Amino acid sequence: MKKETKMNLGKELKKLESSIECRKGTKFPLTSQPSLNKKTEYKEDEKTDFAGIEKKWQKEWEAKEIFKTNENSKKQKCYVLEMYPYPSASFLHMGHVRNFTIGDVYARFKRMSGFNVLYPMGFDSFGLPAETAAKKEGIHPKQYTENSIKKITEYFRALGNSYDWSRTLASHEPQYYKWNQYFFLKLFEKGLAYRKKAPVNWCEKCGSVLANEEAEGGKCWRCGEEVTIREMEQWFFKITAYADRLLNDLEGIQWSDKIKTMQRNWIGKSHGTEVEFEIEDKNISNVIIVHGSNSSENEAKKGKLENERHWKPWLKRELEKRKILVSNELYPQDWAPNYEDWKKNFEKNKINEDTILVGHSAGGGFLVRWLEETQRKIKKLILVSPGKSGKARLETRAKLYGDRKIYDIAKYVSDGILIFTSNNDTNLHIEGAREYGKELPAKLIELEGRGHFTFGDMKTEEFPELLEEILYQKWPVFTTRPDTLYGVTFMVIAAQHPKLMELVPKHNREEVEKFVERCKKARTPEEVESLDKDGVFTGSFAINPVTKEKVPVWAGNFVVADYGSGMVMAVPTHDQRDFEFAKKYKIPMKQVIAPLFSNTFDKDAFRADKKTEERDSVFIIVKHWKDDKYFCLNWKEHKWKSFLMGGIEKGETPEQAALREMKEETGYQDIKSIKQIGFEVHARFYAGHKDVNRYGKYKTFVIELKSDKYKKPSQEETKNHDGLWIEKDKIANFLNLENHKYAWNIFLNGEQAYTSEGILINSWKFNGMESKKAIEEITKHLEDLKLGRKTTNYKIRDWMISRQRYWGTPIPIIYCDKCGVVPVAEKELPVLLPEKVDFKVAGNPITTNKEFVNTKCPKCSGKATRETDTMGGFVDSSWYFLRYCDSHNDKKPFDEKKIDYWMPVDQYVGGAEHAVMHLIYARFFTKVLRDLGYVNFDEPFTKLFNQGIVYKDGAKMSKSKGNVIFQTEISDKYGIDTARLFLMFVSSPDKQMEWSDEGVEGSFRIINKIIRLAKKITDKTTPAQDNKINAAIKKVNSALETFEYPKAIISIVECIDSFVEDINKENYEILLKLIHPFCPHITEELWHEIGHKTFLSLESWPVADESKIDIKLEQAEKNADKVVSDVLNVLNIIKEKTGKEGNKIYLYVIPNELGNYSADAIAKRTGKEVQIFAVNDKNKYDPEGKSSKAKPGKPGIFIA
Repeated sequence: MKKETKMNLGKELKKLESSIECRKGTKFPLTSQPSLNKKTEYKEDEKTDFAGIEKKWQKEWEAKEIFKTNENSKKQKCYVLEMYPYPSASFLHMGHVRNFTIGDVYARFKRMSGFNVLYPMGFDSFGLPAETAAKKEGIHPKQYTENSIKKITEYFRALGNSYDWSRTLASHEPQYYKWNQYFFLKLFEKGLAYRKKAPVNWCEKCGSVLANEEAEGGKCWRCGEEVTIREMEQWFFKITAYADRLLNDLEGIQWSDKIKTMQRNWIGKSHGTEVEFEIEDKNISNVIIVHGSNSSENEAKKGKLENERHWKPWLKRELEKRKILVSNELYPQDWAPNYEDWKKNFEKNKINEDTILVGHSAGGGFLVRWLEETQRKIKKLILVSPGKSGKARLETRAKLYGDRKIYDIAKYVSDGILIFTSNNDTNLHIEGAREYGKELPAKLIELEGRGHFTFGDMKTEEFPELLEEILYQKWPVFTTRPDTLYGVTFMVIAAQHPKLMELVPKHNREEVEKFVERCKKARTPEEVESLDKDGVFTGSFAINPVTKEKVPVWAGNFVVADYGSGMVMAVPTHDQRDFEFAKKYKIPMKQVIAPLFSNTFDKDAFRADKKTEERDSVFIIVKHWKDDKYFCLNWKEHKWKSFLMGGIEKGETPEQAALREMKEETGYQDIKSIKQIGFEVHARFYAGHKDVNRYGKYKTFVIELKSDKYKKPSQEETKNHDGLWIEKDKIANFLNLENHKYAWNIFLNGEQAYTSEGILINSWKFNGMESKKAIEEITKHLEDLKLGRKTTNYKIRDWMISRQRYWGTPIPIIYCDKCGVVPVAEKELPVLLPEKVDFKVAGNPITTNKEFVNTKCPKCSGKATRETDTMGGFVDSSWYFLRYCDSHNDKKPFDEKKIDYWMPVDQYVGGAEHAVMHLIYARFFTKVLRDLGYVNFDEPFTKLFNQGIVYKDGAKMSKSKGNVIFQTEISDKYGIDTARLFLMFVSSPDKQMEWSDEGVEGSFRIINKIIRLAKKITDKTTPAQDNKINAAIKKVNSALETFEYPKAIISIVECIDSFVEDINKENYEILLKLIHPFCPHITEELWHEIGHKTFLSLESWPVADESKIDIKLEQAEKNADKVVSDVLNVLNIIKEKTGKEGNKIYLYVIPNELGNYSADAIAKRTGKEVQIFAVNDKNKYDPEGKSSKAKPGKPGIFIA
């Protein structure tokens, strides 16, 4: 537990202790109070039947439906929402009680303040927690869930929370999840729900996909087995389409900066450049070229064979040079092609998952149809001006292509589909090609002036663009630092990347597979970042698009597969992670950014208006031959304090220059060793004596001396500075030039990557350019070459909603061999979750119910199958707050008028742990529904309050840790109001708190004081009492609005303590109202005991009467409190030392404060006779001169 929280807890408990006094004024320290296991001292109050009172009023509230609410345009609404709880735990412990009491206190306060309050409760009853618990107990999840809801509802009711129970809902009920399915279909219509292959967390033992939060640390949270990464077809919601809105709209909501920052980081927007690297494909088994059709039989008879025309022979030769097997056969009757004949010939070829198919014109149309019909897996499909069904110019071509309009073939092609088209294509014009590209889908390459890609159109048989697409895989790599592109010395692909093995030649596979096996634990980006950097060379090389250098491609455990393309360019000199990796595996490094230091000394400061002279130079750190000292220079005129430095003369190496400068400037001659450290550093300053700027490019050397062998330097060398030896621990304070401090830091801490901005070096025409400018210029250069583009990247990934589990909303999709993916018709909703399934099978139990799985296609009525994946639980909790507004509507998800009245939620109370999952998904869902016209607002939750966690014995209260205090343990002994009061009092609700048995006893005493006070009601009041109660109203109001509940309770307790002897009825009623949100049952009982027939829960909140608040009186009471405390301490000291008790108290105060103290009030609270004198009173009784001790606000004290 954090130290800060412990301190806060102690502070609050001390406040509680100081506020609780017995009638005679004796204080009982909390530490001396009985623990939970001991009997309480207050025997006179044991007759109070707290349990009976609680049941009585819970029953009354429910019978009269006093918390049931409807839309009321005449009242201002206040929608208070809490977390959507799992019912998998059929009990509540004190952590739960605290969480849900926070919201109830606020809801009761706002209701009494005149607001029309909607405060609902329901259950997030689908999902893994319920399914896991059900399997553990060996019963059906539905039975388990409904039993749990029944039990947990009883516990919730026993809390006394003012929920509108008429609006209760549960996710597993068909009348709720029907609308999950309805919204899924709406997102599917808009392209916001889609299916694709994706790497997922997979638990082999459970046979299920896990969300990241269910696989923390690489372990399945359900069974504890290691989780691996598997590529599977999954359903997604396209949350990335809303990334900018989710980010930008954070500014308009009243959430804490902490939660906003968590969401910003989760969305992770980065501006940068996408650079296209090429990696030679080492795993091509063969290439099959399928030609187009001849224009006529006559042309064919003239010997113009299609397979021998245009670029096809050239391509075959080029590929065979690289030892790739190529088929470029002539297909029969090419002027009138027949699909079956071509298919027969084509399938004579060896075709496997490493085959690339190239189709020109009619050959492209043939290949598309063949893939659709045979569903064979291939590596890549390249279509050159392809024929397309429905677009054929000749009937003969239509017979080849078939009559399908859209082909679903992308899933059979691992490396994707590519279409070459031209702006003057006569076969498939460019707009048609673009349309075709979207249908397949395929990447489109648009070339200029290639026509139909015939020799006559191209004027050459060479087709280098096609060759490149066959030989190389294109890898777009995102970087925020394109200014470092010239320094890339290797690439790293994620070890969990689904396409990793495609880059690995066969002879490297065994080693790479072993490495991948070691990395198979699922990890979050945060965990990946903290890993020891580990990797293996794949055997492939990438081509740097600007230098054309080949750089090795490594597989690494520190790259996240689903961020960007899952591959990063590594620049070890300018990225610390890459630096550590390169050092470990001895990969070369190339510096391309040099830090630039500008001298800031007044007369030496760099001047932009002056000429600049550049010079290659050295820094030299000289180590003493015996002591831990280093040679430094104290410059006389410049006031610099530095190491040695000097220029590199023509013909010298940097090392030779360092040795020469050291000997000339220091005179020491005996060298033990010399080595270069760090990378190149640039520095500039104004040389006034030359009226020019000097710009030095420095390399740093460390020279260690062997002995004191010495030759006195010339006066010319030393006239500008004094040399001196400085102890190692004093160097940092001695140096005053930043570039020398930088060199010293490298010497002390070792070489590191330079990750800041600077000046480009070793970067072609961009040398000398500042980083910021170079980022723009290099990006523009890449765009001109069509090798990159400026882009924005996001860490957030599309929301994977698929779960291979039983207990969830069935996804309303049907698969038909003929029609493909077909949505269920809205009128058929809900698609009911089948109850008869086998839970003993591995994997998804739904697949065992054949009646559910096998169905008819809604389009063609043919045989089809249902989707067996269910939706993840976050779908259920992404819109439940909308359904609460109209929870029983069976015609639509909700009524728009009711939504318009209640939404958005005014106050949401929930844990910070949901900041980047539930809250982002709820925001996304709301924005989608706005775009679809269902709601007219963008944000679901106006205000957000995050409650803290309850700890016991230093650990989070949890059943699994065995440290829970159950709700019934406290309520059975003290009543639930005691628990509520303690949990709201012991620490601020947004902070974590430590459970305290003694604190519970203290809260119990407060409640008993309120009960006893009811017996002291009179018709009289005093200005002091009126002042106290009205001041309390103001303080409590302010504290409740801002969830500062401990402050509110302290104000109430101070008020209770001020009514020692009596209280008038009006003030007692106010007191009951103020504490009612915390202790609703006992206050409701007391309200009726003093003669009221109405519900206190529905009474109006008290309004402070400003005219009765006396600031001076307030100050007097504070002074009295302090005096009483001081007096009681002195009395205790006297008793401890003498064994006697003082009987009479004399107080001496500053004359102008005499009216601030009441002798009677102090006497009542101390039980002693009291006299008060001004210090200048000549008649005062002051035998020991205690009046001289008096200070403003602190009287002198004498006790007789």
